[in-house]
Amino acid sequence: MRSKLGSRAVDGRLRKLGGAVGLSLGLVLAAASGAASAGQAGSQPPAATPPPKPDPGAVIECRDFEVTGSHIGRRRECRTRREWADLEDRTKLTIDQNTIIGQSAGKSH
Repeated sequence: MRSKLGSRAVDGRLRKLGGAVGLSLGLVLAAASGAASAGQAGSQPPAATPPPKPDPGAVIECRDFEVTGSHIGRRRECRTRREWADLEDRTKLTIDQNTIIGQSAGKSH
């Protein structure tokens, strides 16, 4: 069993030792983190590449159409911009083909 005086002396020595160890440990950790950050800075690319731009044809658009024969009827269709462009191209092609067929049918009299 230790006396109170002996216990205080041991505690004081441990505190002194702990302070020195804590300071040394802090310096070692600071040096290690500085070396790690220097190593990381050298391994990063010099310029970051910008993220790819989203495809404008993949954006969804919704359009409202009036229903023939109804005063209040409307229908809404949602498609990507690319799908709307394809639909418009096919519609124009169909109209052009029907116009040509109609013109050639009128010439044969």
